[in-house]
Amino acid sequence: GYMGVRYRVSGKVNMDVEIDIPGKFSVYNSLVAIAVCEHFKVAEADLKEALRVVKVKGRIEMVKVSDEFILMIDYAHNAMSLESLLETLREYHPERLVCVFGCGGNRSKLRRYEMGEVSGRLADLTVITSDNPRYEDPQAIIDDIKTGMAKTDGKYAEIKDRKEAIRYVISHGQKGDVIVLAGKGHEDYQEIKGVKYPMDERVLIREVLEELAALIQELHSIGAVHQASPAQVATAWAIAKGTLPIIGVTKVRQVEEAAAAAQIILNAEEVSLLEKLGDEAGVGTLREWEKEMA
Repeated sequence: GYMGVRYRVSGKVNMDVEIDIPGKFSVYNSLVAIAVCEHFKVAEADLKEALRVVKVKGRIEMVKVSDEFILMIDYAHNAMSLESLLETLREYHPERLVCVFGCGGNRSKLRRYEMGEVSGRLADLTVITSDNPRYEDPQAIIDDIKTGMAKTDGKYAEIKDRKEAIRYVISHGQKGDVIVLAGKGHEDYQEIKGVKYPMDERVLIREVLEELAALIQELHSIGAVHQASPAQVATAWAIAKGTLPIIGVTKVRQVEEAAAAAQIILNAEEVSLLEKLGDEAGVGTLREWEKEMA
């Protein structure tokens, strides 16, 4: 769905405004821009177009990954900014609000407790991961965040590797979800033990999409050999690994696919190839990815 703001400004300037950045603060920011542009006699058509397309890297930055759900990147890295962000997104009434975040190492533990509590209270699902662990153990940071989460009834998963956390939320995205990757924003590195390693979430998202596409393509290819659908091949793979429940389909679809997949025997070469392309969690909601590959 649409995530932005539309309003009409009246007074010295009279025009309709559309901004593809959600939140009331976008209205306030745009009003300042309108006032400045009016002073400098910027043409109304140019002003309206600029407001419509303006983007700020790492600030509620939309990244298109699916027609079914919305994914964005934001720099929110403390409790106050995370709370403001999640409350803003709640105003759009998503089916689920999913928040992926971690906390920096060698910083206040209180921030971790607070951010865990905020996300547990406002998000439908929190995926706790790594940020910039610096000289701390990433798992110790995650455990501190979970201390804050424990004060709420919020559901959460912990996936230490940030790319795998992103893979998880994309491959398990559901129709109507709003997914926010919080904390890194504009940063293009991850700091570990004094070294800043290249890590840009936009790159990670692109890699995940390419890897999932390769996985689905291979499922199609193997399916053609076995005269089976990609979902049936994925289910046969999950059956072989003993992980059928992790496939992101309904219980009825699980039973149907499992019954058909029981007739599929994957050979060692096929299993090995699937293992290299992605684990069972990466299969995710295959009904959406099948449509993407159709």
